[in-house]
Formats: sequence, C-alpha cells, structure tokens
Amino acid sequence: MTSPTDSEQQLLPRRLPPKHFPDVNLVIGEICLPCHKHMLASSSDVFMTIIYPTNKHQESQTDQVHIDDFDLNALKKLLEYVYHDDIEHIEDT
Repeated sequence: MTSPTDSEQQLLPRRLPPKHFPDVNLVIGEICLPCHKHMLASSSDVFMTIIYPTNKHQESQTDQVHIDDFDLNALKKLLEYVYHDDIEHIEDT
C-alpha cells in the first residue's frame, strides 16, 4: 500500500490537522486513506454497519476497510462531503 498524497491528505477534516488521530484506513486498490470512524459512521449507514456491526455503542476492532468495486475519485468526493459538508467541482460523467 502507498501513503496518501498531499491532495488525499486534504480530505481529512479542517477541524483536525491532516495526520492527527485517524483510527481507520479506507483501502482502495493500493491506496490507503486515513480516516476517522466517528466521521464515517455519523455520515453513512453503510459505514455505521461496518464500524459498529452488532452494537452501535461497541466499536469494531477493524482498522482497515477494503473498498472494492468503487472508483477512487468517487470515494475522494464522498470523503470530501463527509469531512467538509461540501463537494467542489463535481463533474457528471
């Protein structure tokens, strides 16, 4: 796996400095994007189920979530929305 690029680091929240306290990595292909479980779970029922699979108050022990069959750019846009409540420069393809 490779470390995230500077532009990938910018996906992390403005409220936290980019490399501070990530507790889960989203892995897509060879790219590993550090993230925060609480941000993902609070923004998506899918991530909630992955991170808190049986009990919403008991955290999963996983620190890596492998994302298959998903476009890297689409995942980056999703994370941009999760962390910043905004998506810039969306292009319909």
